[in-house]
Amino acid sequence: MKRLCFTALLLICAFGFSVSADSDINLQGKSFPRNTADTGGPDDFGYIWMDSNETGGPVFEWLDITAVGQLVSGLGDDDFTGPFDLGFSLQYYWYSVESLFIGSNGYITFDAGALLSQPFPDSIPDAAAPHNYIAPYAADWYPGLNGQGETWFWTNSIDSAAVSFINYSAFYIGGAHDFQVILSNSDNSIKFQYGEQQGLVLNHDILIGIESISGAVGLEHSHDGYIAFADFAIEFYYPTGSSFEYHDLAAWSIVNPTSEAFFMLPNEILLPSGIISNLGTETISDLTTAFSISDEIGQPIYSSPHSPASIDPDESMELYYGPSWQANTAGKYTLELNVQADLDQNPANDAIRASCYVVELPGSLQYDDGIANSNWSWTSGSGGLAQRSVPPAYHCRIDSIYFYIAAGNTRSEFIAQILDDDGANGAPGTILYADTVETEEMGYYGLDITAEDISFASGAFYVAWFMVDASSSGLGMDTPQDGPASRQTWEFTGSWMPFRHKDTHDALIGCYVSHEPPENSPPEIVARFPVQLDTLLSGSDHLFWGSAQDPDNDSLAWEITLDGVLISEDSSTVINFDSTGSYEIVCRVSDNEFQDSIVWHIDFFIDALNPDVSAKPGAWALHPLYPNPFNNSATLRFSLPKRDQIALDLFDIQGKQVTSITSGVYTAGDHSLPFEMPNLASGIYFIRMSTSYSTSIQKAVLLK
Repeated sequence: MKRLCFTALLLICAFGFSVSADSDINLQGKSFPRNTADTGGPDDFGYIWMDSNETGGPVFEWLDITAVGQLVSGLGDDDFTGPFDLGFSLQYYWYSVESLFIGSNGYITFDAGALLSQPFPDSIPDAAAPHNYIAPYAADWYPGLNGQGETWFWTNSIDSAAVSFINYSAFYIGGAHDFQVILSNSDNSIKFQYGEQQGLVLNHDILIGIESISGAVGLEHSHDGYIAFADFAIEFYYPTGSSFEYHDLAAWSIVNPTSEAFFMLPNEILLPSGIISNLGTETISDLTTAFSISDEIGQPIYSSPHSPASIDPDESMELYYGPSWQANTAGKYTLELNVQADLDQNPANDAIRASCYVVELPGSLQYDDGIANSNWSWTSGSGGLAQRSVPPAYHCRIDSIYFYIAAGNTRSEFIAQILDDDGANGAPGTILYADTVETEEMGYYGLDITAEDISFASGAFYVAWFMVDASSSGLGMDTPQDGPASRQTWEFTGSWMPFRHKDTHDALIGCYVSHEPPENSPPEIVARFPVQLDTLLSGSDHLFWGSAQDPDNDSLAWEITLDGVLISEDSSTVINFDSTGSYEIVCRVSDNEFQDSIVWHIDFFIDALNPDVSAKPGAWALHPLYPNPFNNSATLRFSLPKRDQIALDLFDIQGKQVTSITSGVYTAGDHSLPFEMPNLASGIYFIRMSTSYSTSIQKAVLLK
């Protein structure tokens, strides 16, 4: 269903645009073209398709999964849900996928947040996001309309999976349509099947085909004007021995996994980080990356390069940049991660940006600039928008909320809500406040809710606006020009989901909050490594560490237990496993009143190739620093299989030597040294161990 609608542009182009309701309906008769071809492709990778009209093509055999599959709940108009685990690895283009998301507009995708909605892409492939999808029949469907429409998922967890869209009706048009997609791991084929088909689709706007993660490669069966018919099948065949090569280094995310805007307090410290991904087919070894920060007027205030040695196909790499950055002045800052590779063929994904808002409390949590560039509404009168906020400090109390009410309709009544983030996967959940409001003026309207005493000790919250009916005025929308959109706007069309235009638009919704810390706040584990580790083999070394913070700056006490037995207090320790079995390591932090903990469950196995776990080290090794990140002091460990002359030196991120840690002759075995650097600034450093036989390097992150 069309939500963002440029009313003036649709009616008279000279008037520019604003945002309103659904697109014009244009049925243009009832005679629709069919794709007369029975085969298609190959695309650049080598996929071809054949339909059931072609000799040797697929046979239509509807796969009924309603008795054995999972009924997918919560899908509304222009919605998606997931992930759903396949239970096996499917080779899709030059990479493998293990789970999928289901879109209510008749498609599946392998990326979270990839929404296909009207207007659908004009062709496949298409450079514009989203990518990485399979569209058996993408159109403006409305599951739930008139109580009809079911979505089913099934997998045998071995080699086959299917998604069925049953009794789907088209927005505004109605009708009833059955179609499904079947994935086969036996030959990596993709089969579309079409059952009963009654009715049309809005504006003839449909899309059938597949597209890769890069967006540069895909194979279309048909688009606008094609109407699927019953008892019909299309199958996409995976190529044998594809020689396709594609070079694509992408800046995937910055600071957080979804590159969302966030709030910080003045003088708070940020460790710049980002994720880069190799979306191509070849190892990339000639790459450079850079993290930069600019202020509200676009003036650069921070820049740090990082050049990893290489990155393999289908690999993602988290990078940390130094030194850390301190937000001294309140305001909006734009963070940017850039990547470069000599043979990169897709410059469109070489940069990713996010916004950081440094705010003083009490103060406003607001992403927009206060100017409505457009407005948003639903012709059905039943939709809503929300702005998600993670406060920069806890406990946080919401004192007031405000909304930019736009012109356009006859009624200015709306519903205001505050919701907790306890819905599925952090979506809006419990309604903490609701009120029906009427205002006679266009512009910002505020509500003082101090008396409601709504506060948060953790997590996020949502401030939401809902239309009362079709006559309600719209909500103002901001299209930022001085930086990226927040990616924190959500929409409701029967269920909550990230806003379809979250990368470019922000809802003009904000709140004023105050900071009221309790008498004593519990400490919180804020980082752990590894997040999960299930097995250990003899002869291997693994670093375990945790980091905690206390809102009250209380002194924290640590203890480490192994299978319930205390083995260390307030210091690091080395655990030696010498027999096969299952173990539980618990690391607890306490402020003498409250505590938090990390738990690792580990299965230890004696490696048949290296059964003697008490033997001397088999190689020269510089082990990861513990803890890492560290504050002034840490423990440095290294192993020598024989007596040797070694040198341990510390370098900064520019490659300049900072100091010599130690130099001399050490005996064979495992060694541990205190690593104390009280005079160094926060940032990323590198420790190099040079021996007579090898050189090893480990990264050290200093946080003060």
